[in-house]
Amino acid sequence: MSQASVHRKAAAVRDHREAIEARVSAGSLSLHSLFEESADDPVLAETKLLGLVESIPDIGKVQTRRAFEAIGLAETVRVTATSSAERLELAERLGLQ
Repeated sequence: MSQASVHRKAAAVRDHREAIEARVSAGSLSLHSLFEESADDPVLAETKLLGLVESIPDIGKVQTRRAFEAIGLAETVRVTATSSAERLELAERLGLQ
């Protein structure tokens, strides 16, 4: 694989992540939907959950980090590395159930 194709692929992945974050920020992609879509989207599946949750309207960095700490989630956890129980608890703690 050439260096140019590696750069193109990396740029495409970054663009895809930015599009996902924009959808979350706009409120058109809920936390529940985010987890559902991650089953079919390898880029979303490997995205760090913290940044996406912080992008949810009316959920700030402090609230997100407190919820992660209470649940025992690392700040570096990827979307698909969470269990269904952790996902449910996260939604409840953030008032998004």
